[in-house]
Amino acid sequence: MTAFPQETASAVSGQPVFFAVSLPKLAILSTFTLGLYNIYWFYQNWKLEQLRSPKPFGLSPGIRAVFAPLSSYSLFKRANVQLTGSGERPVSAGLLALAYFLLISTSRFPDPLWLVAIVSFVPLLPVQAAVNRLNQRVAPNAPLNDRYSGVNVVFIVLGALLLALILIGLFLPPEQPLGGTPAVDI
Repeated sequence: MTAFPQETASAVSGQPVFFAVSLPKLAILSTFTLGLYNIYWFYQNWKLEQLRSPKPFGLSPGIRAVFAPLSSYSLFKRANVQLTGSGERPVSAGLLALAYFLLISTSRFPDPLWLVAIVSFVPLLPVQAAVNRLNQRVAPNAPLNDRYSGVNVVFIVLGALLLALILIGLFLPPEQPLGGTPAVDI
């Protein structure tokens, strides 16, 4: 395994090593934001990784988050360094990164197959579970981030409405013109 030039965990500061969020909150927000919360999740984790790194990053956490399907493997490997250094079991970085990449790629599929991309958060769950255990070990008093803020609730409600409209639109029969003959697409 590749070692990264950083301290193992941040027990010295008593702060969480990676972004803390409960698994249900990660799943719900990822689902109802249609994957936008995944970008936020990656941004928060890369930001904490950048703060821990003794030398400057080549790319900003924002760029790495936007290109998460390509940078996820690197983040998962870095998480493994922290996990093994703290006695936690590492995650399958390569398999989870590949699964994330493939699930995100389904967003380019035709209707309704692109809906598979909504579950792109699933490969993040084992990483988050391991990170939550690590955070609990090095920063036992840090909050788990399992409550929903007002902004979270707004995003969930708006996302649920948007998702309902998308599903209705996908499964409604095609429109028929008033004359009764089917419309022909050119």
